[in-house]
Amino acid sequence: WTAAMGLVLCGLGVEGFAPAPASLACGRFMALRSRVPLRGAERPRLSQYRMQSQRGTETEASEKDSTLVDAFAVPDGVVCNEKGVCVVADEPECIPGPSGDDCLVPGPLSTPQQYWTPRLILLVCCVLYGTNFAFGRYLNDFVSPAVVSGLRFSLAAVCLSPFLKDIEKELIRPAVVCSLFVAMGYIGQSVSLETISAGKSGFICSLAVITCPLLEAFFDGRKIGAPLMAAIALSIAGVGALELGDVEQPGIGDLWAMGQPIGFGAAFWKTNAMMRKFPTQTLPITAVQVAGAGSISLVWMLYEASQSGHLDASLLEPLKDPKVAGAIGYLGVITTAVTRIGETKALGSVSSGDASILMTTEPLWAAVFGSLLMGENLGISAWIGGGLILAACLVNTIDDAQVQEWKLKFGIAS
Repeated sequence: WTAAMGLVLCGLGVEGFAPAPASLACGRFMALRSRVPLRGAERPRLSQYRMQSQRGTETEASEKDSTLVDAFAVPDGVVCNEKGVCVVADEPECIPGPSGDDCLVPGPLSTPQQYWTPRLILLVCCVLYGTNFAFGRYLNDFVSPAVVSGLRFSLAAVCLSPFLKDIEKELIRPAVVCSLFVAMGYIGQSVSLETISAGKSGFICSLAVITCPLLEAFFDGRKIGAPLMAAIALSIAGVGALELGDVEQPGIGDLWAMGQPIGFGAAFWKTNAMMRKFPTQTLPITAVQVAGAGSISLVWMLYEASQSGHLDASLLEPLKDPKVAGAIGYLGVITTAVTRIGETKALGSVSSGDASILMTTEPLWAAVFGSLLMGENLGISAWIGGGLILAACLVNTIDDAQVQEWKLKFGIAS
């Protein structure tokens, strides 16, 4: 019910939730970077950017339209990833041309360490995100998903709480509402892992990058181009292969797992709208969302405990096992809080193409750790389905401009 309420609120345009433009699909990396690094007080908000008016005479209506479109544009010096996270780029990505206005060639980094360090950090974050599924499945053998979620996000909220003081007042309400979607995704993930494998849950989760542009098309009027159509077709084929697998048969866990692409996809959609406008507010927004998800998870945990008659010390009895306590601590501190900080810090220094490939590996790591830690075997059809879903994620990173370029190159442009 919380997710349904959140979707209605966002769909109706809750204050602070500006619709995303059709030309800027979430699920695609936008690497519009300034040539001069922006730091500290120099980092601008989107509100400070305005499109240059066309030279010559323009009608008043045209000027108003330009301002409206620009309100949603990704400003120079900002890069956003497929999860809706936007940051200010830490380094220039191109060398200016003779006129000073065009980027001719990629700008080299000063040292190999500066190039590889952020990419390694982002890869490590993807690996850690992948372990969420195996550890969640492991914990479900000892404690209920409600307890795991309640404790995990409480820990993460405490770790990220120092960033709460920096949140802009106008972002508090939309960030809290967006936390409903985040909670929906993680609750669906946690419950699904009671009955399906970590790898399968991970592949289904990756469908969020397809859900996001679909929400844009439905609510924001985004045009569905050839890349998105291809991604949708690949996703449908991939889900079909997963569900008709030779090892795992469809069940209730699959329905719970679908809460991930719905919840996370909606969260990516709206988070991206907030962070494009306030690219320096990434961690404060994340802190509010995690705190909101933690509050919902705690309510879920306490409600379930009251219903089962364990609203006492027995609720935390499993934590006496150091393996259980360590696993919950790992999920809360490392894979929820630390990874958010690491991803934010690394993203500003990673090119869009590299980041796209790295982020796509997350469900692969879920399958790998599910096999290593839990002895899971996905089966051939599941791997085929997962591969099709990953292909869909990569295809969705292709923008319309790239398609037109390919058409011209092969002489098939209209």
